[in-house]
Amino acid sequence: MEMVRTVLDLNRFKFYENLHLEQPDDTDTERENNVKLMRLLAGDDEVNLSYEHPAAGTPSAGDTPPTPPKTP
Repeated sequence: MEMVRTVLDLNRFKFYENLHLEQPDDTDTERENNVKLMRLLAGDDEVNLSYEHPAAGTPSAGDTPPTPPKTP
């Protein structure tokens, strides 16, 4: 589980992009959104998150390689 946590920590903005979630403006917003995301993934129907869809022709997050280990 620690490895999964590390991968998400290093690539969390790609994770948000792949889920089409808006990028947080600050750490407080990121934490609030993550609480909502965990509730949504647990099946809570009362959660509402804003999605951000890329424009047509915009490369997807999957087109870029993941962040290499030990990269700041």
